[in-house]
Amino acid sequence: MELTQKISLPEAIYLAFDEMNEQRFITYLRYAQRAIENLGIYPILVSKEEKHTIKQGRFTPIPDYFYIRSISVGGIKAFYSAEQSALQGLGYPSSQREHLYTVEDGIVLFEKQSREYLENQQADVEYRVFDKNAEGDIMVPIQLQECIIWFIRKEEAYKRYMASNGREGRGLYNDSNGQWLISRSEALNDIETPSEDETALIAMIWKTKSPLNYGRGYRDFNKIH
Repeated sequence: MELTQKISLPEAIYLAFDEMNEQRFITYLRYAQRAIENLGIYPILVSKEEKHTIKQGRFTPIPDYFYIRSISVGGIKAFYSAEQSALQGLGYPSSQREHLYTVEDGIVLFEKQSREYLENQQADVEYRVFDKNAEGDIMVPIQLQECIIWFIRKEEAYKRYMASNGREGRGLYNDSNGQWLISRSEALNDIETPSEDETALIAMIWKTKSPLNYGRGYRDFNKIH
């Protein structure tokens, strides 16, 4: 489904809890950010496009990106080196027109044979980033508000349980943890998931952590050892 209504993390916290002092707000905001990590990031990321001028075969990406979705120069797609290796491992031929790049110390660096050709050209980059408001607060779909709040309550209950050395708060923790799991499942069913292309790309890059063994004749990941 398409998501249009969003809420900032601070707003979600203030709407759910009373008597909020600064220290408690900071703690709850940290819990909320952890809740996002536990939910899985990809459904709440948005696309952002930027142009970068290539100098000495490189450019510096925007500082707050979660991952780079695509890079192209003059309409020619650039591949992350591990991504291209994965495609070849699946039996897809490479093209002489493709550019390869790596990311070193936060800098996008193109392969040596392409650097002279690419000098001073514009790289069109699509990022996936957290949506933020004008104040820089992370925005999340309204469907996630309830489960984020239950995560905060779960963490508070667990802290109380541990502080008492297990003498009190166990039932409260079990109840809030159960509500967190239920609301998490319901929220993830309501919001967008990664596209098939993104899922395939993520899977390919992940699997390149294993040797491709391409030179030994393998053409699919099921035969990688």
